[in-house]
Amino acid sequence: MDKIGLYIHMPFCEKKCFYCDFNSYEGAGEYIDSYIDALIREVNIYSSKIKDSKITSIYIGGGTPSYIPSSRINYVLDAVFNKFDIVRNPEISIEANPGTLNKNKLIRYRRAGINRLSIGLQALQNKILSRIGRIHTKEDFLYSYSMARDTGFDNINIDLIFGIPTQKMEDWEESLYEVIKLEPEHISCYSLQVSENTPLYDMINSGQMPHPDEDLDRDMYSLVKQVLETNGYEHYEISNFCKKGRQCRHNLIYWLNRKYLGLGCSAHSYLFDSRFANTDSIHEYIQSLNKESLPLKFKEYVDLSTCINDELMLAMRLIRGVNRNIFKKHFAMPIEMIIPNETISFLEEKKLLHQDEKYISLTDKGMDIYNSVMIELLPIKHI
Repeated sequence: MDKIGLYIHMPFCEKKCFYCDFNSYEGAGEYIDSYIDALIREVNIYSSKIKDSKITSIYIGGGTPSYIPSSRINYVLDAVFNKFDIVRNPEISIEANPGTLNKNKLIRYRRAGINRLSIGLQALQNKILSRIGRIHTKEDFLYSYSMARDTGFDNINIDLIFGIPTQKMEDWEESLYEVIKLEPEHISCYSLQVSENTPLYDMINSGQMPHPDEDLDRDMYSLVKQVLETNGYEHYEISNFCKKGRQCRHNLIYWLNRKYLGLGCSAHSYLFDSRFANTDSIHEYIQSLNKESLPLKFKEYVDLSTCINDELMLAMRLIRGVNRNIFKKHFAMPIEMIIPNETISFLEEKKLLHQDEKYISLTDKGMDIYNSVMIELLPIKHI
């Protein structure tokens, strides 16, 4: 029986952040009920398609899932548990923003089986939060975090962003040390990506905000590794750190190139030897499922070469890198048949890659220039 992950997308926000290019809708609360009804229809359709699969983790992302009523979240989870085969004690995560949480909502989450909370803090300074369009303050975050602990959440992730225009090194250092004091089980630290078609992109190009400082960004990333590892957090993926045994089980499915089903508007899936995604339009999503039709935007077959490319690209994000034995078992060939020994030796000489009997992985220097190193390793030609 295949083991897969389940992602559920909730594309609603109270206010969209200036840097956000995810598929989400601000001020679209009137569509929540019809969207949830469509989600349930999608669950019903897939219940027969994945009857031979067992779900090991559930991740509710967005958007801001904590923006919508908790009764709607619980309704979807009830359908998921009724229609799908799920392992005992699965990891069930939900993304939440400070300012959208209250004690009753958190209690309802726990009763529904949600056992992991991912809180989008991003920065601890109110001036920076305001500058990037966040709706919460430092005080809102601390209150939300305290409520989460009081209601029984013992597996909490905190998201942080560095490289924000006007963010100083002392701001970043303060955020890191203050978050560490709270002892969350998991911390995700992301370099700000300035995407086109976002307010932040327009603000930078119009001169309202300075361009991000790339050198400062790299220095901030170095500080992350130093501070978190010194304080007992394992660096297990480029942007992710955790206490012992607290890796995000769901995200490991992506990084290990394993199968997953995505439900909801714009959700992506990797199943049946194919990658496919739903429409980005909330209207098309609802209309399609009202007609009992899957709202697919695209679907493409994943051949062997593409699968190997994906596996290498994703696994190299992990600090431990590619497991030689698992790779050989998965593809029935040693990794040296894919990456020539001369390429590995060249990257070793440049101190960008490390290998031993079990793993091939990037060094700290290699991680810093991940994209450049992957150009050397990929793409694998057609096999």
